Amino acid sequence: MTKNLTEGKIFKTLFLFTLPMFLSVVFQQLYGIVDTIIVGQKTGTDGLAAMGASFPLIMICMSFAIGYCVGSSIIISQLFARQEMGRAKTAIYTSIITSLMLGIVISAIGVGISKSVLSAIRTPNGIFKDANEYQMIIIGAGGVFIFVYNSIVGAYQALGNTKLPLFFLILSTIVNIILDVLFVIVFNLGIQGAAWATVISQFVACILALSVLLANMKKVDTEKFKAFSAKVMGQTIQFSIPIVLQQASIFIGALLIQNMIFRLYQGVPNAEQLNTSTAAGYTVSGRLIGIAVMCIFTMANGLTNFTAQNIAVGKYDRIRKGFWVALAMALVTTLVFVIAFEASPEGITRAFSKKTDDKGMEVAKKILIPVTPFMAILAVKMTGDSILRGSGSVIYYFISTFIDLVIRVALAYALAKRLKMSAVAVGFIVGWVFSAFLTLSFVLSKRWKKSYEKNKIKKIFKRYPELFA
Repeated sequence: MTKNLTEGKIFKTLFLFTLPMFLSVVFQQLYGIVDTIIVGQKTGTDGLAAMGASFPLIMICMSFAIGYCVGSSIIISQLFARQEMGRAKTAIYTSIITSLMLGIVISAIGVGISKSVLSAIRTPNGIFKDANEYQMIIIGAGGVFIFVYNSIVGAYQALGNTKLPLFFLILSTIVNIILDVLFVIVFNLGIQGAAWATVISQFVACILALSVLLANMKKVDTEKFKAFSAKVMGQTIQFSIPIVLQQASIFIGALLIQNMIFRLYQGVPNAEQLNTSTAAGYTVSGRLIGIAVMCIFTMANGLTNFTAQNIAVGKYDRIRKGFWVALAMALVTTLVFVIAFEASPEGITRAFSKKTDDKGMEVAKKILIPVTPFMAILAVKMTGDSILRGSGSVIYYFISTFIDLVIRVALAYALAKRLKMSAVAVGFIVGWVFSAFLTLSFVLSKRWKKSYEKNKIKKIFKRYPELFA
């Protein structure tokens, strides 16, 4: 169930490792796509706007799962590359148990602040109830499964196995589609039905992935290991904090932009309907851009585990060559989306909801058309980010991404009065360009290499040999 990324032809190794991850993301995005299309066709503008209003808080909560997953995955990758399988086992089991505890805590907090967050961003009354119920179901009922599942996927990726997570996602996506049709269309449960379909699908993927991982772990003969280590948990959390903050900052930015949208038409006749239509258009364009960004990110992200394994054995030249391979794969992926989105932005938007009104359609196009070509710049940034993450230089990764967020939100607010929703597009473009420049400067300066040679991870193994005992 493992794959060594430190040997073999670089293109073949990276491509075969990344392809299942890419397909996994495609199926993972189908969760959101199916929910959006079915809810959009059934409930129209109000349903889409409610989903859009709930999305940032859901993703802020989930960013803790994503960040912890990446942090633990990097540590496990480096242990695996050194063939320290006993320590790797301890890290894997500790990661799963910790993710369960974090899932319970973060889910409880998310449910507790659900209404307050929607009120703070001035969610229109017409969609408030649906938005609140949707995010409470996803966070409260599904949060724990998302946390545990992400930790399991991180373990598989760290060990070089990306095929099993793909299988789990395909199965859960099929379950999600069937339940979406059943709950939303047949039983007419609306946006709440879509939420329950997602939660049940996540439960299926989590339980199946956990069962298979535990069964495989039992087959691996290793030196003595612990099922749980508080020291490993503490170190992994400490290492994951910059990644969690980076992930959370992205969706805090999305929350702030939602607030900006709901303030656009204050004092204008029919303001609530204008705000709802604008939010619906923003939701559709955001989902489309989000799908593209996640696919590009995944094609570049294979370089993260590739870097983690190769840096652990000192193969720096292999990492350098891997950068160009990963960048080429990310740029090809970008080109597909640029052609699709620019050729027929209205057709793609209408596919999500034929009931989207003209105002919502206008908003979606104002964001989608100018932003799409600049995803090529984002592909360069994401490829560089993968080296920073894989080498453990997550602070540089956090800096470049956080500055992207600050620029994006600041420009959206500063230009909103003059440009309306076009201000959001300007924020995307300027933020991506500036943060890509920063990331490339960090990579080209080889700070990631210098910091690794004397960074925390290496010191942990030398200074605290008992840590993974």
